[in-house]
Amino acid sequence: MRKDLRKGDNKGRKEIARALLDKGMDIGEISDISDISGSGLLEEEIRKLSAH
Repeated sequence: MRKDLRKGDNKGRKEIARALLDKGMDIGEISDISDISGSGLLEEEIRKLSAH
């Protein structure tokens, strides 16, 4: 069950990052916010989201 919760949390983080990209926020800024919030999305992961 914990694994499912973590998977859901990660999906939510990616959705938020994608929404911020759609609004024009810089990948570096999203990564910085991600580090502060503890979600840990790497810039490379965010770049992959911007390609979709």
